[in-house]
Amino acid sequence: MLSGTESRNCWHLAVPKIGKGTGEEQAAACLKVLDNWKIRDKIQGLVFDTTSSNTGIHQGACVRIEEALDRELVNIACRHHVMEVILSHVFITLFGASGGPEVALFKRFQKHWPYISQTEYSPAKDDLFVGDMEILRKEMVSFYSGAVGHQQPREDYLELLQLCLIFLGGGSDGMDIQFRAPGAMHHACWMAKAIYALKIVLFQDQLTLTVREKRGLTDFCPFCGTRLWSFLA
Repeated sequence: MLSGTESRNCWHLAVPKIGKGTGEEQAAACLKVLDNWKIRDKIQGLVFDTTSSNTGIHQGACVRIEEALDRELVNIACRHHVMEVILSHVFITLFGASGGPEVALFKRFQKHWPYISQTEYSPAKDDLFVGDMEILRKEMVSFYSGAVGHQQPREDYLELLQLCLIFLGGGSDGMDIQFRAPGAMHHACWMAKAIYALKIVLFQDQLTLTVREKRGLTDFCPFCGTRLWSFLA
């Protein structure tokens, strides 16, 4: 989709159909639209998600468009996709790479879910948040409380907001706390890692976890609770 802005309104130039999602075909479709509108010389930047077909340094659509226009453009990667990459690397650093499409810890938790008492959960302990982290914790509780009540998020976004709020200890003031059964966990669902990890740490007293898993959750969940606001803002 190619779009432009005029004041606060958004308008679309075209939604071209392509046969394949390769960088070459995407670039060709975009350039064709620019030629139809005769605005090649007006283009200043590219907004895109971080798939390799867009960002590949040799064959990516962004590189091909810059080459065709014979100048460098401002590259504005989707902030959700950028943070998705960061989240994935943090998870792999703490838990190690998964050898398949699913994470073994998450699979175990999904199977054990029917035996979980959902009224017996434990928010993060205060000793995880010292100094500046405690200040950030309070700021995030305020942000998540407002986001849940005013941004009207839905589906996974709402669940992630609520889990972050509960984990940080801010879900007790009149909040109707209901936990959804664990769902999709494949790597393509970027929020799955954060959602599963937060649920697991909230119910860890009812689970059997390895030392490495506990250590990983202790580091990963504060990261999710205090850093994922840019996903959801």
